[in-house]
Amino acid sequence: MVKETDTQRKRRLEKAKQKRQEKLQQESEAGKFSRFAKRRKRAEEVTEKQRNVERANDKERMAHARLIETVDAHSFRLSNDAQRHAKARANETADEHISRLASDAFLHTQARATETADEHISRLSSDSLRHAQARAIENTEVHIYRLESDRLRHSELRSREPSQERGARLRRQREAYVQRVADESDFHSTISTFCDKCCDICQKKCYPNQVVKYRLTSPKPYLPPELSAKKDLLVCHRCNTHLKCSKSHAPSKAY
Repeated sequence: MVKETDTQRKRRLEKAKQKRQEKLQQESEAGKFSRFAKRRKRAEEVTEKQRNVERANDKERMAHARLIETVDAHSFRLSNDAQRHAKARANETADEHISRLASDAFLHTQARATETADEHISRLSSDSLRHAQARAIENTEVHIYRLESDRLRHSELRSREPSQERGARLRRQREAYVQRVADESDFHSTISTFCDKCCDICQKKCYPNQVVKYRLTSPKPYLPPELSAKKDLLVCHRCNTHLKCSKSHAPSKAY
């Protein structure tokens, strides 16, 4: 048996794919219904073990195909998927819409329950990047529509949530708000501390905790008139100690 080359295999697969697409385009509604019925029947007859094996094989095959696809092929695939999903969602009934959302939520819950810590971090990073890119290129109309859609979705979710879940959600929000206010207060109290206090005597720049008020009850002979006329002086700790002692000379680096 002659072994086919990579080029021959590629051509054969392309011809088979093209032939299948032409067959699907010419397929009648009865033929489509029969094909889907056979697929459903086969899916019901397959055991859980066989189904898991097939899913694993399909996942591996798709991962390999996406790994070697070019940039143009990647963009073309995403465009086709978006058009197909949009068409399917435009034609779905209310019951199908609810069923799809429930199925998607169940699949996402299962996937997130079994993901590892690295997969969790990678997913959050990928979601954050994707959302940031989408919001960066959205126009004003899309932005307004997204905000309105988010508000409507949140209103629907909150109108259906039980009182116990609502109480738990409000409690978490209050705790998060209190923690956020405390963190912000700590941040500002830390970042707003500057070396902006000046000793009236030695003119040294000090932090708020490095200066004190000194009540000038009796004038000091070494103080200039403008300082002797004050009732209170803002002084550093060294000058405060000097003023309290009985020294008759001015501190070093004096005013």
